[in-house]
Amino acid sequence: MLPQPKQWLLNKNVIDKFQKTCPIPDHYVMVDTETTGVAKDDRVVEMALIEVKGGVVIDLWCRIFDPEGKLLHPAAAKVNHFNDETVAMFHPIGSHLDEIAKWDQKGVPWIAFNSRFDKRLLAQSLPLSAQIKSSWLCAMKLAKMILIKPTIEAKPGYRLSAVARTVGLNPDAFDLHSAVGDAMLTIGVVERLRHLWFAMHGPAALREEKFDGQFWQMRAQEENRQLSQKSYQVSTLTVRVDRWRLLACTLIVTQVLMIGAWAIG
Repeated sequence: MLPQPKQWLLNKNVIDKFQKTCPIPDHYVMVDTETTGVAKDDRVVEMALIEVKGGVVIDLWCRIFDPEGKLLHPAAAKVNHFNDETVAMFHPIGSHLDEIAKWDQKGVPWIAFNSRFDKRLLAQSLPLSAQIKSSWLCAMKLAKMILIKPTIEAKPGYRLSAVARTVGLNPDAFDLHSAVGDAMLTIGVVERLRHLWFAMHGPAALREEKFDGQFWQMRAQEENRQLSQKSYQVSTLTVRVDRWRLLACTLIVTQVLMIGAWAIG
């Protein structure tokens, strides 16, 4: 189940003021696509559009498309579990241009986890007369701006599953590598990122709010690790400086004793 955002007990004008400076909009369309591959001639075979306002899903649209003769790459088929026979049973994306246009005319930004990929594949699949005109935001870039680098998985990086776990979501509870499943998980990530942004940059009442999930624990661990590393570096430097001071003092004392012995002699 998609986690419900917290309802802030603050004056609406205060929220509106800080919402204007937040890089994550309150009203958007979440986009996700499944494709025949990643090449310049590949096509979209599934597309999900989910409208979100105030952290609540208010509309959802999803369709499977016939890629019109473009065969699925084996690597793509292994991920999205489509096959050429299945997608050939559906209408091509050109049969849904009016529906997609209605979503494009909602006047809100489109967000995708990797917007560069989804935007390019849609541009390859749609005719020139039906190209998407809405502005795009990239959830992965938002994560890079707000989070430390996720290290919760074996291979660190800003993959959707890693970012989701970093903000306290369980990717296994979603139907991953389906357009709707990935879109819903990305909505959960985006809403958590917006809460974290408010916690770091919003009014004091928001910054003092306690957030659940693993993010703060991981961030504290990372900060402690960095502080420990800096402390070790400072300690090592201090030891080196102290050794040089001790050596210098020893040389000075030795010279003084030699001069004294020479003077007495």
